[in-house]
Amino acid sequence: MASTWSRETLADDRVRMLVRGEIDLADERPLIDEVDAVVGASEHVVVELDLAEVDFIDSSGLRALLLLRRAHGDRVLLGARSAPVQRVLEIAGLAEMFVDGAGNG
Repeated sequence: MASTWSRETLADDRVRMLVRGEIDLADERPLIDEVDAVVGASEHVVVELDLAEVDFIDSSGLRALLLLRRAHGDRVLLGARSAPVQRVLEIAGLAEMFVDGAGNG
């Protein structure tokens, strides 16, 4: 199942993107392009990726998260995460890199 996402604008130039389904090779570039477009719309916007409904993530999905972090730094945060997402981040040793806005990893 390919991933889908929706956006919700929150207070203080924050946009939450709810991602559902899978994040794999087919979804890597579209997800990056979507986040790039949101971040590029304003120099102050912060995107919170809500991955609570992601059932599967592979190395391509992980690469997408890393590329977004490298390109935008703290302007791209991970919010809620499903167990599969958290497990992949922990296995890759990247859970600490992606702490959310509240300091949770």
